[in-house]
Amino acid sequence: MKTSYYAKFSRLPKEEKSRFMPILISTSLPKWFLNSEEYYIEYKTLAPSRNNVFNLKNDYISQEDFTEAYLDKLKGLDIEQILEDIYDLEGITDSEVIFLCYEKSDDFCHRHILREYLNENFNTNITELGVD
Repeated sequence: MKTSYYAKFSRLPKEEKSRFMPILISTSLPKWFLNSEEYYIEYKTLAPSRNNVFNLKNDYISQEDFTEAYLDKLKGLDIEQILEDIYDLEGITDSEVIFLCYEKSDDFCHRHILREYLNENFNTNITELGVD
């Protein structure tokens, strides 16, 4: 499993893209991405709340408060079932799941929180595409 952002994934060569099954985990989805990609799965269950994203972007809450709220959401989900569902949905031989959202690799983003949470609690080894 990997994580990355829409723009980086969209710039990958077609043969490299074909190795992955993109799982879109943002609250909103970029139309340009949806129109340009052949396949993907929307999985908004793993997206943060729109309210928390709005509050973070407008400096109404801190990154720490956002992280706490997002971790609370994750702790309330049946993550083992979600992981099973994702692998069942994948259905493409030799492909690898990649969680995508908007923020660049070095920017604060919920996908980094998700990656760390899954790696620490669910025996996964998720890395950021091209970084880890």
